[in-house]
Amino acid sequence: MAMVSVSRSIRPCVDRQDNTRDALHEYIQLNSPVTARYARLTNIRTPYGATFSVSGLRLFGSGLAKSPAMPRRSYRATPDKSPPGSRKLEAGP
Repeated sequence: MAMVSVSRSIRPCVDRQDNTRDALHEYIQLNSPVTARYARLTNIRTPYGATFSVSGLRLFGSGLAKSPAMPRRSYRATPDKSPPGSRKLEAGP
């Protein structure tokens, strides 16, 4: 995993290139905070020539910009007699 700064310089922060351990749901915590605009995930190899895929990559942190304003109106999903898998949106308080 590499972090890309605002100036577009790429700095590796996690290197699992020589990893021999299977870690499907590995949690990695960095030793120190990193300021970055983008994260780059690069695949080196996959076992048995399988296709590389990612499901559920999560990065945690806080942004440098102001938080967005609260929405003026909220909507909630309410059950109705529609076919399974569909839902009706109703204006909230």
